[in-house]
Amino acid sequence: MENTLVHLRLHKILLKLAHSKENKDYYLIANKYFNLEGNKMEEQVFITPNTTLSQLKVNFPQAYNFVFDNVDYLSQIKNSNLISIMSDSINISMIAEYSKIPLHQLINKLREVSGVIINEVENNPRPQWLKSESISNSLDAREIIMNGGHPLDQVMEEVKKLDKNKIFELITPFAPDPLINIFRSQGFEVWVEQESVNLYKTYIKNKE
Repeated sequence: MENTLVHLRLHKILLKLAHSKENKDYYLIANKYFNLEGNKMEEQVFITPNTTLSQLKVNFPQAYNFVFDNVDYLSQIKNSNLISIMSDSINISMIAEYSKIPLHQLINKLREVSGVIINEVENNPRPQWLKSESISNSLDAREIIMNGGHPLDQVMEEVKKLDKNKIFELITPFAPDPLINIFRSQGFEVWVEQESVNLYKTYIKNKE
């Protein structure tokens, strides 16, 4: 019950943000990630830099165990009460910073041990609509993400500028799961390719 109330408050905050910015995209974010059915709320969960240890424990126990088994300063903590307190406030970005592990490497490893696979990266061939000459805008968000930021606002603005049948290219150190879902839900074509272990390119094609 307590978690539901917290989620409802967060949903309300997001809707206020949408209203204050007069931006319908924020309504999409609010309602896409928090699906309300009466008093029931289901939150879509991803492994991102902002994912806390508590969220890992509930949704990705393999990743949670991996962190405590392999991150030196966490593996030394044996007090269960302290672990419980820490888990609500420490996220993956903080763990990467404290342990000197590159954030993109930690994200990708936690997704790997959790069995989180982006199907389009693994299986889907390059779509016919993806043509180099159709790419009109590109954003390399690796530095933004590595510095603890999120490229959501910039990506939204860039995608809005797309002309019909044009494509936006987003470069990240790991697959941007939440953004993929956001734009697919809006009817955009989205395809992701992994060029190397820590280099992903996401292509978003404007609606026809």
